[in-house]
Amino acid sequence: NNLGTFSYQHGAPTPRQADWRQLRRLQGQVETILGQAQEQRVKLSPLELVAGADLLNQAPAAGMSYVENLKKARDRGIPGINAGLEARVMSFVNPETGVLEASGFGNNWEVLRQDQWRRLVELHQTLQLHGVI
Repeated sequence: NNLGTFSYQHGAPTPRQADWRQLRRLQGQVETILGQAQEQRVKLSPLELVAGADLLNQAPAAGMSYVENLKKARDRGIPGINAGLEARVMSFVNPETGVLEASGFGNNWEVLRQDQWRRLVELHQTLQLHGVI
């Protein structure tokens, strides 16, 4: 059952408790992304930080390679939000095999890319609305 603002699915007794648990989970995801960025000497914009935490929330295994993929995208000269999109999409590629592993998206590059772009745009708009960027 989905509960609370975040559609929490991990067995909370009330919507309020679901929101509390998810907020704590998101805090940990932000800390993970910040730690990875520090280790790899990657400076993150507010959008890139939130996008990384969002990816960890959406797909934990994929999210673990977000910062590394963001750095690679920047090194290839991909600017701004497009680097974030590339990092999110490439995070669904198995680094050992080079195969896209995004079964929730039918392992379809275009479907995955559209979903990741949609999420980035929504995060960007929300951060703008709240005066963060």
